[in-house]
Amino acid sequence: MDVILLAGAKCDPALREATGAEYRCEIVIEGRTLLDTALAACAGLGPTVVVGPRAPEGTTLARPGEKLLGSMRNGLDDSRGEQILFVTADLPYIQREHIEDFLRRIPAGIDLAYAIVPVQACYERFPGQKRTSLKVREGTFTGGNLIFARREVIERLMVFLESAYAARKRPLRLACLVGMGTMIRASFGQLVPGTLPLAYLEGTFSRRISGQAQAIVSAHPEVATDLDSLAQYQAAIS
Repeated sequence: MDVILLAGAKCDPALREATGAEYRCEIVIEGRTLLDTALAACAGLGPTVVVGPRAPEGTTLARPGEKLLGSMRNGLDDSRGEQILFVTADLPYIQREHIEDFLRRIPAGIDLAYAIVPVQACYERFPGQKRTSLKVREGTFTGGNLIFARREVIERLMVFLESAYAARKRPLRLACLVGMGTMIRASFGQLVPGTLPLAYLEGTFSRRISGQAQAIVSAHPEVATDLDSLAQYQAAIS
């Protein structure tokens, strides 16, 4: 399995002024950069490609794209494995055990797996930080920043994945990408909790990718708590 660290996201002006960092991965929390935190969490999992401003010895550096699609493409071009783990390098609290737990929970035969976290766990672990969430029959979840995929799936669906990532904090827009029926059921599910099964969304997405997709429930809010705003930075250093 290859690891692709997506570290090319730049700070917005307010975050850049507060941190002195051009890229979010360069922000320092508790004495080390977010990139170094991510590298430590992924150490030993497989050959690592860093799509960002720098890469330490023993990893491969890929140039960031202008958008997520370009960064993922550049990372894939510099990797060789048939199984890929994508990790964003803006997770200040991520640890190796969180990633290993995610990978361990992926059943055999899955083509694409995406981490989700019960939103209440995020509120309890990191109070005051707002999270975008989606209500399904099994509970209310927020999206994580770990994706496992087989190379052929990513190669086939790069454009769709870019759209899905861009909509990750807008659940109903994300539902639109997989069909009007899903959008309607997602909308109704927000009004009447318990009516939208997670399996329905997984099945719809599986058909869209012509493979088997599954959401992996993680008990670790650290995989869903990224740092992309001044408010989140201030919360992380307080």
